[in-house]
Amino acid sequence: ASASDYNNIEWTTPTTEPSHNQKGQPIIGGAMPVGNGETVAQVFPVLSSPPSPSPPTCHQPLVDGLFCPYGTGIPCHDTACQLPNGNNSEFGCSQGASHVQCVQEAAATCAKTTGCVSFAVLFHSATYQIYHAYPSILPPLPDTDWDYYVNTKPWPEPAQTFSLPQGVSFLAGMSTAMASDTSLMKLGMVTLTTSPNLLMNITKFSQRLALNNASVTVDIVNAIGSLSVSVFVDANSNRIMTQVSTTVPINLAVTVRSMHPSTNFTYNGGFGGPGPFCGPDTLEQGPNDSLVISHRNEDWNLPAAFNYTLEQQGLGDLVEKLQDSNHWRHRQFGMMISGANLKAQNSSTLVSSSASTEFNITTTTMAIQSESHEAWINMMTDKHKVHMEENNGEVSEQHSLWWENFWNRSHIVISSSNTSLTQDVFTLTQQYAVTRYLQAIQARTWVPVKFNGQMFTANLPPETSSSGPTSRDWGANSWWQNTRLTYWNMAPAGDFDTFSTIFEFYLQTLPFNQARTQAYFKHEGIFYTETKTLFGAFAVNDYGPNASTRSPPGLPPYLESNGYIHYDYGGNGGGTEVSLMILDHFLYTNNLTALTRYFPIVKSTLDFFMAHYQNRSEDGLLQLWPTQSLETYWCAWPPYFNGKVGDPSADSNCIVNDHPTVAALNVLFEKALVLIPQSLVDPETRGKWQAFQKIIPPVPTIQENGVKSVSPYESYPVNNKLHNGETPELYSTHPYRYYTVGRATLGEKRDITPSVNCMKLGPLIRRTCGNAKANSGWNQGVMNAALLGLTEQAAMQVMGRALTSPAVGYRFQGFAPHEQDYEPSADHFANMNSALNWMLLQPADDGNTGSSILFGAWPCEWDVDFKLHGPSNTIVEGVLRDGVVTNLVVTPASNRALVHIRNCTSVAK
Repeated sequence: ASASDYNNIEWTTPTTEPSHNQKGQPIIGGAMPVGNGETVAQVFPVLSSPPSPSPPTCHQPLVDGLFCPYGTGIPCHDTACQLPNGNNSEFGCSQGASHVQCVQEAAATCAKTTGCVSFAVLFHSATYQIYHAYPSILPPLPDTDWDYYVNTKPWPEPAQTFSLPQGVSFLAGMSTAMASDTSLMKLGMVTLTTSPNLLMNITKFSQRLALNNASVTVDIVNAIGSLSVSVFVDANSNRIMTQVSTTVPINLAVTVRSMHPSTNFTYNGGFGGPGPFCGPDTLEQGPNDSLVISHRNEDWNLPAAFNYTLEQQGLGDLVEKLQDSNHWRHRQFGMMISGANLKAQNSSTLVSSSASTEFNITTTTMAIQSESHEAWINMMTDKHKVHMEENNGEVSEQHSLWWENFWNRSHIVISSSNTSLTQDVFTLTQQYAVTRYLQAIQARTWVPVKFNGQMFTANLPPETSSSGPTSRDWGANSWWQNTRLTYWNMAPAGDFDTFSTIFEFYLQTLPFNQARTQAYFKHEGIFYTETKTLFGAFAVNDYGPNASTRSPPGLPPYLESNGYIHYDYGGNGGGTEVSLMILDHFLYTNNLTALTRYFPIVKSTLDFFMAHYQNRSEDGLLQLWPTQSLETYWCAWPPYFNGKVGDPSADSNCIVNDHPTVAALNVLFEKALVLIPQSLVDPETRGKWQAFQKIIPPVPTIQENGVKSVSPYESYPVNNKLHNGETPELYSTHPYRYYTVGRATLGEKRDITPSVNCMKLGPLIRRTCGNAKANSGWNQGVMNAALLGLTEQAAMQVMGRALTSPAVGYRFQGFAPHEQDYEPSADHFANMNSALNWMLLQPADDGNTGSSILFGAWPCEWDVDFKLHGPSNTIVEGVLRDGVVTNLVVTPASNRALVHIRNCTSVAK
């Protein structure tokens, strides 16, 4: 593995900045990321400005002498036909206007609109026609119903609201740098410029990310001399280290810039509620020729997320009691920067005291709650002083050692004797490593990795209600359907430190959630639905109107208005799945200290389901009702609240025993009773678990279209209207592992045919089984295929993901496209990594034995050198070449009998 060069990503041509994302908004497109799990820096050089965009050549008769009929649904994603910073406006055509007349009206509007470069017309009917005028932007033209027209005269220069100077820069952020509405905000941008200018008229260029030590180096050569800038975020502390080396003496300027307006401003936070609205960043000179930039959450900021949400959701009486769960009030975040031979010229610029060929700049980052700005400055000053006094060489050495230990935990390196596969399997190997790296540099705090852009959004100012540095589709809240996917690949890779951070997220929501359950239901336990705030409440926009004015009328305070999610406490709610993750952590590590810390999450989740669902079938089995099967099958209106199964108004409106929750309860109670030691569970609680386990219904299956398959819910096909594109009937494979290769091979040797049929036959059974063929973003068919031993589909889908191009406007290969979320999407490559792990090594789930299956879904055409982690503190490493296993080492050796080898499968056509 060490001999491979997959650890280096290098570009030998510079990126023209700014780039533009799929919405046409300006972004930094050529950044490479470094980080330590809380602080990240996106490093990029700017060597030249992009050419001004201009209109395309027209080959059609012009409309009104100005506008070219450009076509219908023509893609236009690059700067050759876009201008940044535009907003479009919609207009209605005159009543009764013909299509030609509507086009002429639109042309007239565009001609008199400052900066308008295009317009689009939708002819829906004689009484309904609309058009859009696009000042300063030609849109991506995604819709074939619209006709597009482009101004053929010279386009106006785009307004430069935020210029990118020539130099090497990094955009800094922290996972804990959150506004009062919990939105992630950038710390700021730091730019290095040289005199003489070593970034002009270059003759050689390299920008390289070294995964082995998490550093980015930019090397530039011109006629004057050479410049090397290396940046890393210390793995052991929150500081960004920048090293500058040149072959000729230079003067260096270091400029700190805010990404936010200089006055009070609004932004696109997406939390919900009033605002958002906050104050500007503060830039000031610190002690000892340092610069400080920071942002503080003040009480007047909107919304004050925690207090506002509790009031909205009928929990106002708990606001004062639960203030310890309010991690956003008076949170302040920022950075302090200084360096030897650098002096503060003003509040935003350091300049060198004398010319030199070596400079070291230290940037300390911090995000905490503090009593005052002054108190925060004092804490930051103390921290930065320690950083400046430490030896840079020793810091770098310890940083490199941390990353050496990280990469020594595990690896998957794929090759092939088939030369037609050589490049593809190299790409898969590298993409796997890159994805693991990106997760590691984000996931070492309690704040979950953002599924919608992660910490790597690179939108440029200005902040507006629809764009800017803080903007991301789906906003500030955590969506479990998406968030969870980052974490499933961590245990097999041995990344238990990052894996446990998702438990920390749920742990800090526990006091709120226990109090909420008592307030709403008057019983014990915790519950969640899919879309939640970072303190565990319903997402504001999904909850709907205030609890005192519910809509629809009669909706109780404990139900969200959003029918897609409001009865799903088990499938994508989060509590059941994170409980399984906690039990998996113990299954893999036998770490009783960790299990003890997170056990309250598991127990409170089980308490909820035992107390909440009181309906029983005629034979005494649990009946989950009302419920829904993810976002796909759900209740019609009414009912609004629990009733009795069997009522005529009940069965026709709500499904019974949704597949994901039934699978979750079967597996959770099984594993809780087997894995959790008696020291954590008193006999009375264990007895309750055993009694409840006996009434959990079997996982739903059905005979449909002549084939036995898993069923999306027990009462299927009653109320089988589809609302989304998921496959709820395969949640018994992933995430809950009720039907897997391991279950079929060991233990009770469960028949997994119902799941295999759903995967293989897909739409021939039902449409939701067909959804398992989808292979983008959060779609989890690739993981199901791996866990079910379907090698051909798993290999094809894993490779398909690995070969995915970066998001529009981004160059770095690990920045996945928008997909269902926002770019760079976290889900797409996370699922690839999980599937690849399980294709090689997956838990057998055979009770407390802790066995694993090796090569559960591995193609013989892929040679592999691997090291992965299995249950019972087992490390499995070895080589498979030409279908033959060599050098198999199991640590400890006493666990060799726990590793069950399955033959690889040929997928050659």
